Amino acid sequence: LLQAEGLTPRLLSLAIQHEYQTSYYTDALHLREVPRLLAEYPGLMDTLHLHSENKPAGPILFFMAFIELFGPGDASAYASACCIAVLAALVVPATFHMVRALTQSREAAFCAAALTVLCPALALGLPGMDQLTPLFTCLLISTWTCALRMDSRSAAIGFGASLAVALFFSPLILVIGFFLFGLTVLHVAPRAQREVRLRAVARQVALAMLTLVGLYVAAFALTGYDAIAVFREILGSKHDWDANLTRQEILGRPYWKAVISDPWEFALGTGWLIGLLALFRLRDALRTRTGTWLIEVLALLQIAIMPQLGFVRGESARLWLFLVPLLVLPAGMELAQWTARRRALALACLLCVLVTIFLNMRFKG
Repeated sequence: LLQAEGLTPRLLSLAIQHEYQTSYYTDALHLREVPRLLAEYPGLMDTLHLHSENKPAGPILFFMAFIELFGPGDASAYASACCIAVLAALVVPATFHMVRALTQSREAAFCAAALTVLCPALALGLPGMDQLTPLFTCLLISTWTCALRMDSRSAAIGFGASLAVALFFSPLILVIGFFLFGLTVLHVAPRAQREVRLRAVARQVALAMLTLVGLYVAAFALTGYDAIAVFREILGSKHDWDANLTRQEILGRPYWKAVISDPWEFALGTGWLIGLLALFRLRDALRTRTGTWLIEVLALLQIAIMPQLGFVRGESARLWLFLVPLLVLPAGMELAQWTARRRALALACLLCVLVTIFLNMRFKG
């Protein structure tokens, strides 16, 4: 049905309003008139649709804002889809800034951003809310890197605020805590001024956590939104499912099958070539052990542990989009070492993969 519509504004409106395509718009319509919505949200979660039922209130409020501005129907759905497109496009400069902050290499940052532009899952996922998660990843890593290296209080506060907003949309972003922790260890590891750095890191962590907790305490005081109760509901995943089976088992996604199939699907979603470039860089990094090789290895380790965690299984091309900035980090470093002609050829190949995937996509009505 959606495929028959072609690439038109109507397609975006249909996708946004479909109760199982995004779900959030549908539930935003239903919950508009609920008094003290945020205070009642934990108790309402088991009445929500497919994607909304295990998410915080952020996505629903996002669409509710457009419904209030433009009214229910195609206008608000299309406006929200356009906003998602603009925010998803910001992933490209955000990736550039993140890679440059981590590597101090403008050329590697440019190559990483170029690869992000042509990432199939990011380019073809419109108008899914998962397209916004790489933006949170870049923001968190960039602000924390700045807080560590410059001992910046404002960056630490920015990190705490960014984390609060990210968790209002999806708790899955907490997974990159592994990378952030590793980044922190690498910062304090050198013996020179280790004690000074440890004290500085302790201050930054305290500031970030105070900001995070303070914002949620303020939200609870002003609106009654109980973030802890919401996360308990998300972890419980009891909504309309068999109590004897986990959500993933009911969906036919056993753990060991997902461990194998999810990385494969993520590689497809990133166009194969990005993953290959990252592996080439890993080989060179382990051999030469120079520059930012530990950070690049850490980024790939973050991706490698994702299927082992088993938090989400299946649809990794969509659900793992927040890991794309970490994949293009070593891939961009690799591409930066190539000649201009070889870079152009690599990007042309990735474009061909992107077009091929698009032409073979099938949509369920």
